[in-house]
Parts: sequence; C-alpha cells; structure tokens
Amino acid sequence: MTTMFRRSSLLAAVFACLMILACAPMKEPAQAALDDANSALKQIAPDGLKFAPAEFATVSDQVATMQAAFDKQDYQTVLNMVRKVAPNLKLVAGTIANKKSEAVIALKQQWGELSRDIPASVSSVETRIAELSKAHKLPKQVSKDALAAAGAAVDAAKQGWAESQSARTSGNLEDAVAKGKATQATLAELMSSLAIASPRAATKP
Repeated sequence: MTTMFRRSSLLAAVFACLMILACAPMKEPAQAALDDANSALKQIAPDGLKFAPAEFATVSDQVATMQAAFDKQDYQTVLNMVRKVAPNLKLVAGTIANKKSEAVIALKQQWGELSRDIPASVSSVETRIAELSKAHKLPKQVSKDALAAAGAAVDAAKQGWAESQSARTSGNLEDAVAKGKATQATLAELMSSLAIASPRAATKP
C-alpha cells in the first residue's frame, strides 16, 4: 500500500514537471507580449484617461486579463489575447490622437475669440470709467460703489489677461484658455455693473 502511494506521488511529481517543461518555451514570448502591452498602455494612459476614457478602460481591462492569465501560468491564453489586444491598443492610440487634435483645434479657436474680445472689453470698461468719473450724475443702472470698485477690477482683469498670454507664450494653450475665460467672466460682470453692452453683442446684426 505504501509502495503504491509512493509510486502515485512520484507519478504526480513527474506529471507536474512535464507540465512545467511544456509551459517553459511559452513563458518568454508570453512575458515579452505582456511587457509590450503594459508599456503601450502606460504610454497612452495620461491622454487616454483624458480624451478617450471609455476606450482606454476597455483595453486596460484586456491587458489586466492578460496579466491574470500570465500569473496563472496560462501562457497560451496570453499569447492568444495578443492578437486582440495589440490592434485594440493601436486603435485606442489613434482615437486618442484624433480627439486630442480636435481638442487643440477647439482651444485655438477659443483663444482667437478671447484675443479679440478681452482687449475690446478692457478698452470699453476703461472708456466707461473715464466717462462716468466725469459725469455729474450716474445712470440709474450704475451705483457709486460699482464705479469705485471698477478701477481695481479692471486692473485685476488686465493682470489675469497678462497671465493668460504668458501661458500661451509658454505653449500651455489649455491653461491660457482657462485663464482667459476666467478673465472674460470677470470683465462680463464688470461691464454689467457699469451698464456696458458687450463688444460681441454690439457687433451682432
């Protein structure tokens, strides 16, 4: 009985060794495929999360499945999945590039509008402040407090616009547009408090 048990144990050990030897030739290519997939995923991660989060999440899950299969020493599954994951990674990278390009085009358009509107708004506000400061009586829509605060407010807006332009010069278009929009919002409030129609509204037919 003991002899049979020993033979059975020995046989199990031999089978285990054979399985390891059978998997060994597949481990290196599976490891290389997994490394390539993880490297590609890492490269597209920052823009992927920003511009194509759904597509990135899908391919990220696929790479995670490859990793799980590798950890279980299921190297064949890893190699089989490469045929699906590799083109998907390429497809997602292309989607990200397209959406990023579209975003840059939109930012450039917004910057062009800000570059026209903000200087015109600043000029309108400064002209209005000068006019109201000389007036004997303020219009009903304008309070003394609003006029008193307008000078500091327009200076702050000009500083904000200068920071926006600096960001644009540095190549950070996204930050430049964000700062520009904040400045534009400040000027819109200021123009409203001084009863000024926006330049854009004035040019509408």
